[in-house]
Amino acid sequence: MKRLIFAAAPLLFGGCFHNIVVDNPVNRGLLVAGGLAQEPAFDVAFDQDSGLSIFSWTSVTGSTASAVAVAAMDDSGRTVWRAAPMAAETRDPLQFEARVAVASSSVYASWDEYLLGSYSLAASAFDADGNPRPMKPRIHGISRVNRGKNVMIPAEGDSAALAWEDYDPAVKATYVGISELGPGGVRWTRILGDRDEGERYMNPVLAAAGTDGVVAAFRLLHNGDKGIVVRRFNADGTSWDDDVQASDALSYKSNPQIADNGMGGAFVVWEDGRNGSVNLYAQHISSSGAVLWDPGGIPVSVTEGNHWNPVVTPDGGGSFYCAWIDDNKGSKWELKVQRMDRDGTPTWGPEGLTVCESENKQSMPSIVSDGEGGCVIVWNEARDGTLNVFAQRFDPDGNMMWGEGGVPVVSPGADHILPTMVADGNGGFVVAWKQQDAAKQWRIKAQRFNEIGVPLWK
Repeated sequence: MKRLIFAAAPLLFGGCFHNIVVDNPVNRGLLVAGGLAQEPAFDVAFDQDSGLSIFSWTSVTGSTASAVAVAAMDDSGRTVWRAAPMAAETRDPLQFEARVAVASSSVYASWDEYLLGSYSLAASAFDADGNPRPMKPRIHGISRVNRGKNVMIPAEGDSAALAWEDYDPAVKATYVGISELGPGGVRWTRILGDRDEGERYMNPVLAAAGTDGVVAAFRLLHNGDKGIVVRRFNADGTSWDDDVQASDALSYKSNPQIADNGMGGAFVVWEDGRNGSVNLYAQHISSSGAVLWDPGGIPVSVTEGNHWNPVVTPDGGGSFYCAWIDDNKGSKWELKVQRMDRDGTPTWGPEGLTVCESENKQSMPSIVSDGEGGCVIVWNEARDGTLNVFAQRFDPDGNMMWGEGGVPVVSPGADHILPTMVADGNGGFVVAWKQQDAAKQWRIKAQRFNEIGVPLWK
C-alpha cells in the first residue's frame, strides 16, 4: 500500500514552535466511530504483518452499555473490515470496557458483559480479515464491582494474555485473574488472592516475556502492605512459587507499570510515598525472580513536589523509558521523561527531561518505543482554549526530534480526550482519542504518523 506523504513547513502554536505541518493545516484525524450516545471506552493495536490498525470500542464504566465493535484500517486509513464479537450468552447482553490485542495471525477483543443479573469477562478472536474464530466467549464470572480493570496484551504463539481485578464478597478480598487466550479459547487461568480474608491483589499490569509467557505486577495487601509484587507466568500457566516484592521499603506504593527487559524479566515502576510526597521508584526483576537493583528500589523521580501517572516502554536494548506528570510543587502539571539503563542509572540527568516547556497543564501521557532505541510520547495539553493532543520523539541521547513544542496530533477546535498510542514498527505510530460533537454525541478518531512526525491519514 502506497503511503501518503505531505509537505512540511514551520507553524507556531501557543508559544511553542513546531517544525512540521502538512499541506492541509486542518488535521481533524479520521473517524473510527461516530454517533455514540454514551461515552466510549476504546483501545488500539497494530498488526505489523498486515499493516492494519485495529480498534475496539464500547461504552465506559457507569454508562448504559452498548455492543462491542472492532474495526481495521489499512495503511491509507481506509476501513477494510468491521466485526461484532460474539456475546457470552445467547440473549442480547450489555457490553462495556473494550480491549484489543494483535498476536501473530489473530486479533483478540475482550470486554465486560452483563446479562440477567450476572457479569462476566468475555473475549472473541478474529483472523486478519475480520472473520471470527470459533472460541467460547465467556472467560470468567466477575462481580458487579469490576469496572475497567481488565488489561490485555499480545503474547507469543498466536495468543493474548488477559488480566483483571475483581472482588470476592465471601472473603472480603480483592483478587486478580490472569488468562492466556488462543484462537480456540482459554488456554489457562490463574486466580490470585481470593482465598484469605483481607488478602487484596489489585491493579494488574502485564508485559510479554518472549516465548515463555508473561510477567505481571500487582499491588498486594496481605498481613500488611506488601506494596508492588511481581510474578512470572510460563506459557503453560505455571508460575514462580511466590510473588517477588519489588521494594522492601516501608511506604505506600500504588499504580504499578511494567516493561519487559528483553530477557524474560521486567522493569517495574510505581508511585511511592516514602518521602512524604508522591515520587517514582523502579525495580529490575530477572526471569528467575531475582531482584537486581537496590532492595528498596531506585528513584526515577524524587525531586520536590509530586510525580505521578507514570507510563513506561522498553527501548529494545535492555533499558526502558518512563514518562510522568510532575506537578512542580503545585504550580503546574509538566510532562517529564527519563531513560533508565539496565543497571538502574538515569541517563538523562537526575530530574529527567521536560517534554515541552509550557505554562499549560499537561496530562494523560502515552509512550512507545520508536524501534530505533528512542521513544515517542503523546499527551493532552490545554493549548488554544481546547484540550489538544501533541507528540514528541526523543532519540537515545535525549535529543528532541520534532521541535521544542512537539507535533500537534490534531488541529484545535474541540476537546480531544485520552490519547492512546501504539507503535507501527517502522518508527511511526497510530494515536486514537475521543471527543464530543456539537450534538453532544461521542466519536472516536485516529491519526497515523510516520517516523518524522508527518500525519499520513486525511
